[in-house]
Amino acid sequence: MQRFTAARRRTAALVAVTTVVILGMIGSPSATAMAVAATVTGPASTRTAAAGAFAADSAPTPCPAASNATLCDADADRISDQLERQLCGTATCATGAEDSDEDGIPDWVEYTACHTPTCADPTADADGNGIPDYISEVICGSKTCTDGLETLNRHGVPQWISVLICGDTTCATGAEDLNGDGVPDAAQLLKRYLDLKAAREAAEAARLRALAHTGLTVVLPIGAGLVVAAGGIAVLLAWRRRRRLADLGEHGDQGDHAGELTRPFTEAGE
Repeated sequence: MQRFTAARRRTAALVAVTTVVILGMIGSPSATAMAVAATVTGPASTRTAAAGAFAADSAPTPCPAASNATLCDADADRISDQLERQLCGTATCATGAEDSDEDGIPDWVEYTACHTPTCADPTADADGNGIPDYISEVICGSKTCTDGLETLNRHGVPQWISVLICGDTTCATGAEDLNGDGVPDAAQLLKRYLDLKAAREAAEAARLRALAHTGLTVVLPIGAGLVVAAGGIAVLLAWRRRRRLADLGEHGDQGDHAGELTRPFTEAGE
């Protein structure tokens, strides 16, 4: 079921182009990442021929007895019979190289992610973690359900890297070297991912430090000024209250004095 030729791995890894672009959007692409991208680009006819070579290498076998019909794969090409029928009408018609919208993501991978052969956007990354949404959808059914590190396949390769290299979560062995530089692609992609993740975290930490500095240099003086102003207003109000009370006291004294002056006349009238 997983007998890969070098040509098939190249064909299935078309999706690597778009992910390298996504990684480049959040950091300058390294020479290694660019080399990986270069190995999987080329004319569509070349990619189709490579897929055909793998199909010829994998002799058709009967659908295994299974309670789940979606596990049937008569031509052992890792594309289920059910999916091939959806894509092109029969259980053995897909080569794996078809790319209807020419976005670098094979039709069968797009269909697995979001149920049509043209639905995936190679640049969409809802949670900004550097892994395109369609890869998360293939792995766990939503655009934001993976952080890229939590799940490994049986070969010890992160599942998102496996989807990137060959289209599903189990196919990559960790030995693939599509650019022929002697360094496994899985190791290169993981290093690139971790480097960009560290850069994002450092940028966020710097942003928080800048925010804290802004609070000390701007917000704190403003707050201090407001406290001083509030204190001044309180002092002014207290002074005005004392002044008003003093004025009332003076008026009361004057009234009493006037009463003393008029009392003799009042008494004489009585």
